[in-house]
Amino acid sequence: MADMEDNPLFGVSLSSIASSSSDSSSLSDDVPPVEPPSTTVLQTVNIKSHVPFCDNELHRAVYLEAEFRNLVQGDMTITQYTGKLKHLADALRDVGQPVHETSQVLNMLRGLSSKYRHIVPVIAAKQPPHTFLSARSYLLLEEQYDKEQAKTAAHQALLTTGGPRLPVPAAADGGSGSGTGAQSPAPHPSAVPARTDGKRGRGRGCGRGDYQH
Repeated sequence: MADMEDNPLFGVSLSSIASSSSDSSSLSDDVPPVEPPSTTVLQTVNIKSHVPFCDNELHRAVYLEAEFRNLVQGDMTITQYTGKLKHLADALRDVGQPVHETSQVLNMLRGLSSKYRHIVPVIAAKQPPHTFLSARSYLLLEEQYDKEQAKTAAHQALLTTGGPRLPVPAAADGGSGSGTGAQSPAPHPSAVPARTDGKRGRGRGCGRGDYQH
């Protein structure tokens, strides 16, 4: 064992290794242990990282709310109008700003076209109140009724004016005239002037020798 410690082939003696290991262990005892971050620090970091995301949601909610409250039907059909309202309400719910069912119905009635104004009191006065889908179904029925009434009115107007007039066909013989194709009636026999030369025309009872000289 002593020969191994002093053998120059190893380059370093075992005694020097033992002394260096004892020095490193004493050095590690002097270094204080690393403590994990406290719960308060972790919460602070999470809040700071969450603040930009919350700001983006609130910023988007402002624009969605404004579009939802200012939407009017205009030239849209009931299906298009209510579908867009439902899409905006769902988008507000996704950013943490849900719209109450009653508020959705009232906002839908507010933006209706003027031709559906007579429906607003009927839907608003229902107890229990209409849901968004039931009010939408009521408006769809009213829209279909208006379409049927418009078709009936157009048909009645067509009958009142006598309907479309058929064109008069042109004359088949291609002769000159007014071009209406109407033929003039034959003259009555009594309207033919009598002969004044004293000669009788060939009648049914006259032969070849019945001429007067």
